[in-house]
Amino acid sequence: MLILAKKGSRFALDSKRFSQDLESKDDFCFFARELLEKAGFSQYEVSNYAKDSKLGVDSKPNGDSKQCKHNLGYWQGREYIGCGAGAVGRLSNRRLRAYPQLANYIKTPRKRLVEALSQRDLCMENIMLGLRCAVGVKMSVLEELFMDKVAMEKHIGFLLSGGKCHIRQEKREEKGEEFLVANELFLSDEIALWLFARA
Repeated sequence: MLILAKKGSRFALDSKRFSQDLESKDDFCFFARELLEKAGFSQYEVSNYAKDSKLGVDSKPNGDSKQCKHNLGYWQGREYIGCGAGAVGRLSNRRLRAYPQLANYIKTPRKRLVEALSQRDLCMENIMLGLRCAVGVKMSVLEELFMDKVAMEKHIGFLLSGGKCHIRQEKREEKGEEFLVANELFLSDEIALWLFARA
């Protein structure tokens, strides 16, 4: 989607001023985050910010949070439906995709292209999406990917000691749960791919 700035608007004038200082998309991402943080917003997903975005109990936004609760479902590996041309959903171990071409979708709006997902596919998707969010990915999901706890601990230890990730503890009744969280959400995909290459 292209955003057009109305000639003479503050957005148009500011974008000209800022674009001279920003050499790349990466620069823009960090600049945008800095600007949003100064305005009281916190990054809670790779591309989303909210005021009061502290997580409450059970990896859910607290009652005062302005986080998008719907999006958190994706990041936490929950099922979702997709409505409209090209929309994607996931039910159980099946990814359902509507026809992306509008004419085909209008002819057969209920028809879906179905992709069967293996347990490993689901696990990798949970890791990729979980690392894109401040909630992180459950350590139990990483254990499932690696199937070798010693190897997993070695690779996670490397990420922790290198400052790429940290462990977030979550208390649930008597039992606690641990999550691996990317320290830099902009690097979450690279961290996930690094883990996949070692599993």
